[in-house]
Amino acid sequence: MDLGAIKTIFSFGSLLALTPPKIENVTTSMPRKLYIMAMKSHYSRLALIPSVLRILLEVDLLTYGFYTVIVVGLMKRKQWSLLIRNLERVECEVNNKISLYWIFFVSNAIYFAMNVYTFYVWIDVIGVKFIKGYCVESLQVYSQFFNTVLACVILKMIQSRYKYQKFLLNRHLTLARKQLSNLILLKVKRNLLVLKETVDHFNDIFGWAILLNIFFASLRGLIYLDDTIKGVDNIKNVSRNYWQIASQIFLVLIFWIGIFALILWCDTIRKEFEELLSYCYQMQTRIAESSFTENDMCIFTKSVSQSMPEFTAARKSVYSRLTLIPAVLRILLEVDLLIYGFYTVIVVGLMKRKQWSLLIRNLERVECEVNNQRSLYWIFFASNAIYFAMNIYTLYVWIDVVGVKFIQGFCVESLQVYSQFFNTVLACVILKMIQSRYKYQKFLLNQHLTLARKQLSNLILLKVKRNLLVLKETVDHFNDIFGWAILLNIFFGSLRGLIYLDDAIKGVDSIKNVSKNYWQTASQFFFVLLFWIGIFALILWCDIIRKEFEELLSYCYQMQTCIAESTFTENDMCIFTKSVSQSMPEFTAARYFSIDRSTIFSILNSITTFLLVMIQFKSL
Repeated sequence: MDLGAIKTIFSFGSLLALTPPKIENVTTSMPRKLYIMAMKSHYSRLALIPSVLRILLEVDLLTYGFYTVIVVGLMKRKQWSLLIRNLERVECEVNNKISLYWIFFVSNAIYFAMNVYTFYVWIDVIGVKFIKGYCVESLQVYSQFFNTVLACVILKMIQSRYKYQKFLLNRHLTLARKQLSNLILLKVKRNLLVLKETVDHFNDIFGWAILLNIFFASLRGLIYLDDTIKGVDNIKNVSRNYWQIASQIFLVLIFWIGIFALILWCDTIRKEFEELLSYCYQMQTRIAESSFTENDMCIFTKSVSQSMPEFTAARKSVYSRLTLIPAVLRILLEVDLLIYGFYTVIVVGLMKRKQWSLLIRNLERVECEVNNQRSLYWIFFASNAIYFAMNIYTLYVWIDVVGVKFIQGFCVESLQVYSQFFNTVLACVILKMIQSRYKYQKFLLNQHLTLARKQLSNLILLKVKRNLLVLKETVDHFNDIFGWAILLNIFFGSLRGLIYLDDAIKGVDSIKNVSKNYWQTASQFFFVLLFWIGIFALILWCDIIRKEFEELLSYCYQMQTCIAESTFTENDMCIFTKSVSQSMPEFTAARYFSIDRSTIFSILNSITTFLLVMIQFKSL
């Protein structure tokens, strides 16, 4: 059987946690501790752009939930401890505890009042099912709002400590009559270094949260704007009055107020530091009677300037050099890679081990025409060899331009990208196995009909019916395991292709800021081409399996005219044909759209449309 190839591939995939280590062991499957994001079948009623916006919104909420619970809650406890400890080490001018309480409780009171109002106006239209449908989403949205308010509270604490450093220098200089103590300067230097470290910890904890908050507010605002213009809510399919529109406006508005407040607080802290640095330069003219030289003061001022705080969203300050659309494309690309890593390691690797076991067991139950194990090995190892050869070539041409820092900057991304490629190849291998089994069912009927001289046995028909039901179940398990992976692969290939096309036309890599020759352009072109070959091969294989089934169904209809001397009636054959038609396989990408040949043209159409938008915005 060809299942030996799957076991070999799993032995490779388990090394990088891309596949479960043992398919047979399902007793250790992890209980569903994480909530399951419901598949929204009502997206089929939407146009392309609104459906994409809602899909991205749910992806944003899923990513944010994972980041706050797993990353921040568990993996960044040390950073939280260091941030609080640093705030304790640096004193502030006044005890501003009351204002901090005021920010937190008032903002939460306004938020909950808005939510009560929103629930009231929508329950009046939709009913109690509104609570059932949006209860989980309300908790997800509140986690974003809560972290925004918490970030604002911490920023106010940092701001008060930066402000106190100028007050400390000014007070000491006034009391000491232009005599500056070395101790006070050392204290200010130490405080500024601690505060800069505090800002770094703040970026480490809240960087991705801020980025995802901006995405969420932008997507939700666009969705509400689309609904408002149409006058009908696309998801709930109900006409809306001014009260419902007002509830959506206020919800988006309170989110943007929080984001703008956070951004302005970061800018205020930067301004406080610049005023402190300017004051240090002015001090050099006011210390004529000081016990240390002007050169000492210059050294102090230089050390202060090196402690400048810098707030970043997920440490990507390089995006500031990009125009709007290329920056958005690169951010979406990194979000796609982050979600894919979480999905393959946590969801597929741990939570879907039972589906893996059932898929392999079903493939074992249905025999195929020939032992095509060699062709499966060839697909897997040849594609991996080409991929690694392309990676070596890419590293060679870019290290020659950028240097060793290219490896440091893109090492993690290379592993993330390989996980996508590996799963694409694995999906193609499994699809070939499913195809060979569908093909064998027609061969089985044809062989039996030929040997038995138009006499069909009831046993052979029952065997074919059972095999087709098992194969349909196998396809359902395939969709459950690879559906989201296929969707994210298509997003990744589209985003990476648009980014490389933008860079190729400009002739300069926007992130690395270096001129590119034909060898670098070729490396990017072949990399994207290899990825798209894998995606198109996967789509075409799904379409071929559908075609194999349609040929089998057509053959069943033809058989009705070839069984004149059969031991059972034509009505029995019609019943068999009907049961076969009900076992038609359907491949979907996370149930958002069906996968067939038309998917290729839909993808190319979307990419072309976005490319034209980029040209119109003069992004290229």
